[in-house]
Amino acid sequence: HAIPKEIDKMFDSIHVFHEQLIKEKKELVIVYLPLKKELFDNENGLIKDELIKRKINFIDLEAAYKKSLQNNLDNLQDYYWEIDGHHTSKGYYLMATTVAQIIRRENNIK
Repeated sequence: HAIPKEIDKMFDSIHVFHEQLIKEKKELVIVYLPLKKELFDNENGLIKDELIKRKINFIDLEAAYKKSLQNNLDNLQDYYWEIDGHHTSKGYYLMATTVAQIIRRENNIK
């Protein structure tokens, strides 16, 4: 699949930023926030596919979100704004706690 120019440009910028971080001996980690439709349809978005293809390190929130929201899928509006798909405060709390749990688990932090 050819990716849209906008996504390709975004990844060009990520690549430049990543290269700069490597020079500074720092690591880039992207947090991948699943779209509402990904939680229902089990389809990967183009951005996630490109992160995998380009071997960019990322924290994938999809599985954790599905687990956390499995009993609340009918109430996704509690986590996502219906109009534009951004998080509500409850959604941002879920994001923050999920990222913290993943970082702690991957780095053996208690």
